[in-house]
Amino acid sequence: MNLIVSVAVGVLFAAGSYLLLQRYFIKVVGGTMLITHSVNLFIMASGLSRGAEPIYPLVPGQAVSDPLVQAMVLTPIVISFGVS
Repeated sequence: MNLIVSVAVGVLFAAGSYLLLQRYFIKVVGGTMLITHSVNLFIMASGLSRGAEPIYPLVPGQAVSDPLVQAMVLTPIVISFGVS
């Protein structure tokens, strides 16, 4: 799973960087959007971890995600939507 997410982040970032180097404005805007999506995906992937349950006990072996990371990624999503 980590490999798939890493490859997805790399492909999105590479495609966004390529589009940023183009001449046309629409491609530059698309490149900016791809780079922001790759950064958001990277931040979300870094927040997935296994550890102690935050508030209440969960089923053993179940993946636990940090809700703080999800809340912190929501702000750049809204900002990138407003910019685009």
